[in-house]
Amino acid sequence: MLFQDEENGCVACFRQYTTTKFKRKNKVMSSRTVYFGPEVPLPRRLRLAVIGGGPGAFIAQHHFAAIRATGLYDIVAGAPSRDASRCLAWGRAFAIHPSRVYSDWKNMLTSEAGREDRPDAILVLTETGKHMEHIIASLQTGFHVITDKPLTVTLEEALRVFGVSMETGKKVFTTFNHNTYGAVLQGQKIIHDRVGIGEIHTGRVQFLQSWGLTPVERQGVKQAWRFDEVRCCGPDIASHAERLTAFWLSQEYSLKSVSAECRTIMPNRKGDDMVMANLVYRHRQDPKRTVRVSLMAGEMCARHEDDLAIEMFGTEGSLAWSHLRPYELLGSIAGKEVRLVDGRDFQTPSSYNPPEHPTGFADTWVATYMGIAGKLLVLGGDLSASALPVELTVPTCSLRSAVESTAFVNALYESSKMGGEAVFIEELLAEAGIGS
Repeated sequence: MLFQDEENGCVACFRQYTTTKFKRKNKVMSSRTVYFGPEVPLPRRLRLAVIGGGPGAFIAQHHFAAIRATGLYDIVAGAPSRDASRCLAWGRAFAIHPSRVYSDWKNMLTSEAGREDRPDAILVLTETGKHMEHIIASLQTGFHVITDKPLTVTLEEALRVFGVSMETGKKVFTTFNHNTYGAVLQGQKIIHDRVGIGEIHTGRVQFLQSWGLTPVERQGVKQAWRFDEVRCCGPDIASHAERLTAFWLSQEYSLKSVSAECRTIMPNRKGDDMVMANLVYRHRQDPKRTVRVSLMAGEMCARHEDDLAIEMFGTEGSLAWSHLRPYELLGSIAGKEVRLVDGRDFQTPSSYNPPEHPTGFADTWVATYMGIAGKLLVLGGDLSASALPVELTVPTCSLRSAVESTAFVNALYESSKMGGEAVFIEELLAEAGIGS
């Protein structure tokens, strides 16, 4: 819910839900509104322009729903399609003035850059194979960028994006939204603080789906482009699993090497649909300390629907999280079996829901955009980092982390082609001038 505070002119945002009126045992239960979280005073709303994300775009709808739910942004311009009529229909749906709806994204960047009410960032929602061109052009026109994962198809492209970002001083935010679950944030804290778990030495992570069990490429399924090695960067859902692992270890470790086997199970498929990999993370300060993690990911796993799960083992205990029960952490801490529940046993910037009420997938997108909003407000000079409300301090994926993720997915292919030999990510990034 949004309202304008007449005294100080700031916009206040509350998360809310409304229970509808219903009858129960002949009694009428009145509808009511419940607010979660404290007031978030902001000097202004942020402005976004969009490339891609037109009618029928799947993941774009999650972005748009989250943007609306935060109450912190306005989508003020867009180039969603090359078809003018589709663009206008899209613009009407977002209540955007027709003069700011474009069928040519290059024209949009040029026109919007010269406006007094120019966008704060460009949201790139095109296929991965088109990311580099759109991101670099946006950066060079003077805009910050938000984009879906993975950053680019190849490491070479990712390094070009990184270089342009450094040259222009403009930031790129990549939306690895699973890392914003309250339980995932708490898991990172437990591992970093070694709260009853000791030093992590081994782990396992998976992301299993089943939608590839049919020949979706020949059935007109729009998302089938993800199996095309040219348009996507291979088994890209593995990047979610790896970034989740990296996030839990990110305070101290970086990805050292990848050994993998990529497989194409479905006949006549252009890209791989299953991958098995062994990952090694090395401590930044003490190279002798490593964490070894086994990874499995793919779309050929019957019975599994978006089954992202991780378990890490330490010298004193263990910790596990699953996307299927995303509000809880399970494990052994200080010698005792534990079940920690978001909102009951801990609070994070993402702890929106009441205790033991499932944290939804949509909530992670909202949290992601809350975190990005905080960064944009600081970059724009609207607020200092120390003045940000806690809701806007959700961690965001750094550009270096997004580059490392693209390097990881590329390494899966390279290692598989070499019969499972290790590809050393640290060395590749160091040669490119990107340290840990």
